[in-house]
Amino acid sequence: MPDTEDRNWRQEFRDRSFEVQKHVATLSTAASLLILAVYRERPFELNLLAPTLLLLAISALISIHGMTAIALYARRPLRPTDPDPDSFDRYISRLTISASNILTAVVVFALFLFDVPFWIALRILGGAFSGAAGAKAAETP
Repeated sequence: MPDTEDRNWRQEFRDRSFEVQKHVATLSTAASLLILAVYRERPFELNLLAPTLLLLAISALISIHGMTAIALYARRPLRPTDPDPDSFDRYISRLTISASNILTAVVVFALFLFDVPFWIALRILGGAFSGAAGAKAAETP
């Protein structure tokens, strides 16, 4: 019975990670388009635009890689003896947290470009990173 519970828990974790990564990829793409549209209307320094778009692209690519890894892992036959069955889940967790944190940092940076007060941007950043830290703490035994 515990084996079935463990398998169900792992599948639920992977399903949630897939959904988070899907949303991060979508939000990264939308944020890129929004920043380009704003830049066209209200230009700011070009040396800020390139790193911002690059970080959003990295966030989207990490998410796409994670979604692909989850999809392909589900198709592979289970090995009878896996030396560390948690290794794939730790890998997926790191990808999900990394992509989410990059996206959050870029969004907060964009808020600064739009002259949003510092304390609001800091609150958004702090809330996102504390949520990621909580997720990291939950994954460690």
